[in-house]
Amino acid sequence: MDTRVVSLVNRGEVRVSSAHILETRISSCVSVCLYHPDFKIGGITHISRSRNNDTTPSGKYVTTNGYYYADKAIPRLLYLLKQSHSAIRDQSLEMVVAGGVNNEGPILETLSELEKYEFKIVGRDVNKMLHRHVIFDVPSGIVTVNRKKPFAEVKTARCFKF
Repeated sequence: MDTRVVSLVNRGEVRVSSAHILETRISSCVSVCLYHPDFKIGGITHISRSRNNDTTPSGKYVTTNGYYYADKAIPRLLYLLKQSHSAIRDQSLEMVVAGGVNNEGPILETLSELEKYEFKIVGRDVNKMLHRHVIFDVPSGIVTVNRKKPFAEVKTARCFKF
């Protein structure tokens, strides 16, 4: 029996762990998972807004507290990872990105923000009108992305191994 804790990451949240399963549910929102393979620590974001033109349905629910924008969420995620292990460098981190719709809204801002860093890209599952359930099993270093079209059955998962 798996006794690890599952921690749900909601809109505008950033979470880091070395022992838990981190998960979020997104559609037009974006999730960035970062992982350090030597220290076996990782984190996840739930980015829900674009600064320039918020085309997401979630825009009307956003408050001023939290990490809804890529230029706030990604630096916060890095800060939390580096706080856990001061030896972590940007180029030593591996990344999986999921979410977004048709190169608009938060995915554009997120991809633009990620260009500032030297993360190794392990996987991408972006764009298309899909609902995604991102499950980051930090201890095993596996990110699973379950996909489904609105009002359809869940499709086979995509798995990325750090």
